[in-house]
Amino acid sequence: MTKIWKWTTVMIVMTVLLSACGAASEADPMQDLQAMVDLAVAATVEVVKTDLAGECEPIVVTATPEPTKAATATLSAATPVPTNGGAAGWDVATFLSDITISDGTFIPPGTTFKKTWALQNDGITTWNGEYELVFLSGDQMGAPAARALVTNPVAPGALGLISVELVAPLEKGDYVGFFKIRSPDGSMFGVGADNKPLYVDINVDNKYYFLNNLCSASWTANDNLLYCPSVEGSADGYYLGYPTLNMENSIAANPSLVMVPPLTQNSQIVGRFNPIRIFSGARLQSLVGCQFGYEQCKVLMKITYTTEDGTEVPLAEYAEFYDGYTQEVNINLQDLGLVGQDIGFNFYVQTDGGPEGDYTFWFNPRITE
Repeated sequence: MTKIWKWTTVMIVMTVLLSACGAASEADPMQDLQAMVDLAVAATVEVVKTDLAGECEPIVVTATPEPTKAATATLSAATPVPTNGGAAGWDVATFLSDITISDGTFIPPGTTFKKTWALQNDGITTWNGEYELVFLSGDQMGAPAARALVTNPVAPGALGLISVELVAPLEKGDYVGFFKIRSPDGSMFGVGADNKPLYVDINVDNKYYFLNNLCSASWTANDNLLYCPSVEGSADGYYLGYPTLNMENSIAANPSLVMVPPLTQNSQIVGRFNPIRIFSGARLQSLVGCQFGYEQCKVLMKITYTTEDGTEVPLAEYAEFYDGYTQEVNINLQDLGLVGQDIGFNFYVQTDGGPEGDYTFWFNPRITE
């Protein structure tokens, strides 16, 4: 099977960086993604390539899957674009990858979300708490006019994960917001030799595709944190998005979320997605089952949701084994009284018996009208 995510020998910067998360096995599985990655940002990454962004291609799932949409919005002619970085060109940032919210991601109206970019500090100054991420132009989406760039210092040659919390507008449509970095001396700089601004590009609609938001979720396997993307074939458990695979009835599922628990007795893998604002008519849909050829597969697949006060509520359970059949997920969220609330969804796969052969899938898990 060909994975949605494509990686060089470094995979994504998260593969190297978030190896530090392996030491954080005692961390709370519910902790925020930014708290997880902040632990890793302190490490120096020397193997990151400046062309990494071209190797990272998360699929953008729509009603009919289509390639990732590129941002079309541009800065106005009146927007100043300096030719040198801050501090007389001493500050240089290189864009590596979108960690969360790839271009054109569907976000339900009113949903709070976090955009995270991976940047490499290719200048000669350390990015500290005096550096700021500044809203420049376009759609502000609730962004502050300026906020601290990083929580941990990023030394020259190191990688930093730059985040900003935003809110999807209430009206449907395409929205693009632009940002730059302000150094302590007040100079503004962007990324690359031409100082292009960072941007976030979303499509506000009554749709949410979990496959587009894998790196916005918190993932654990037997209470150990997993980075994004995880390593296919790992005995410690993994999850990945696939453009196509065969279900146990040999029919293709395009695309699917694969979740494989660790190869230990009584193990589980869990993905906890950030809350979204539930819209009128929302339904959570998918198909679940074992992958074709894994005849020892026997698992319990569960979905829960987390309320605004942090309570986790059971939603559905599916006992799956290799019998040639799949089960449909079709849950009316409006009937549960969730419309207008910010709800997080959690996906579980738990072993039932021996841990071998438990290769499962969720076919295009999504929330739509």
